[in-house]
Amino acid sequence: MLNKKLKLFRTQNKLSQQHLADVLGVERSTYCGYETGRRKVNIETLLKLAEFYNLPMDSFLNESSNRNIAEENYESADIIYLSQLSKEERDLIVYYRLAQKQNKKAVVNLLKDKSEK
Repeated sequence: MLNKKLKLFRTQNKLSQQHLADVLGVERSTYCGYETGRRKVNIETLLKLAEFYNLPMDSFLNESSNRNIAEENYESADIIYLSQLSKEERDLIVYYRLAQKQNKKAVVNLLKDKSEK
């Protein structure tokens, strides 16, 4: 069931397997194995995915219906879903999450400076 959830979340957010593989730091074939069930997902990978999608771990393990779980976990209607972002915006999020802490602060400060001008 986990493999189906992985594919569901990925397709709902219009992401490629390669994109998720890059986020996780694995080969695309490895991520493909997660979605097909040929490969087991370790807890560290699940934690990365939960953080990436901003979802609780239960979302991956719960065998509830295949509704858009990502959307039902948000409390505010003002939230912008990953599926609403352009590829460039999603890439920005991925690269931000992959950056080291000091670089994240620099990126935020740069964007604040540029948006205020």
